[in-house]
Amino acid sequence: MVACEFGDDDCRELLKLYRRGEKLGSGGQGQVYLLSARHKAGKKYAGKLVESMWNAENEARLMSKLCVCPGVVAFEDFVREREAGRCYGTIVMELCGPSLAERLIQGRAVTEEEAAKTIKTLAETLKWMHSRGVVHRDLKPHNIFERLNATAVDEVVIGDFGMATDKQWDMWQYCGTAKYMAPEMVAVKSDGARGPRASYTEAVDVWGLGVIAYELLRGYRAGVEFDFLRAGAFPSGFASCEAEDLIQGMLAVEQRKRVTLDAVLAHPWIVKHCEIGIENNDTG
Repeated sequence: MVACEFGDDDCRELLKLYRRGEKLGSGGQGQVYLLSARHKAGKKYAGKLVESMWNAENEARLMSKLCVCPGVVAFEDFVREREAGRCYGTIVMELCGPSLAERLIQGRAVTEEEAAKTIKTLAETLKWMHSRGVVHRDLKPHNIFERLNATAVDEVVIGDFGMATDKQWDMWQYCGTAKYMAPEMVAVKSDGARGPRASYTEAVDVWGLGVIAYELLRGYRAGVEFDFLRAGAFPSGFASCEAEDLIQGMLAVEQRKRVTLDAVLAHPWIVKHCEIGIENNDTG
């Protein structure tokens, strides 16, 4: 489902503060536009216009809660619109570069060192988020963005908090992107048809991190391949043994057997490649 189009008449409050430029993307909950601040010469942002005021306010609240974390897309402003009985909002945030999905679809190669550094950055960010009670629930290459003018592949941030929550009672809700869902998230949907729904934990984000690592090293994959992964069929030979060991741990079908973020950060594959980067910087 794609959100409806927003015209200038729908964005009167926003346009008092920002000039709206080209559309940068769209999804089920809203559209993202390039914004230029009227009172900050040359300052550009991304603006996500969300149809549901509740969804917009919740996403803005979570981004504001996480605003001091350097690994999250930076929150700037929230603008409410009330026009002809409709209520919606715009989340103004850091303008980023392309997503990891764009890089993967273009077939741009990623070395194991680059992949390890990217996964380390994301694991550190997720650990920080989880310590604040926030679970993303829709981690995938499309929601990981390069910093604008980034000079290294691991200069990435987590964005799109439309499915995120910091409410424990939300941890039975079926949400996210079907292709990338953790097995326990898929089970929530089927359990709901039979009776009381099962719940899940922040381990759904570890699965998402495993999905990102898998596609970084194996390339952009068709959705059916993730059905096999959710069934426990893990391929081999696409990366080093150490890399495959970590990814298999992140993609464990049972969430209680899935590795923790601490285990990800301490894994020999992460440690080895990140130490290589430090040594190269020291000798440079």
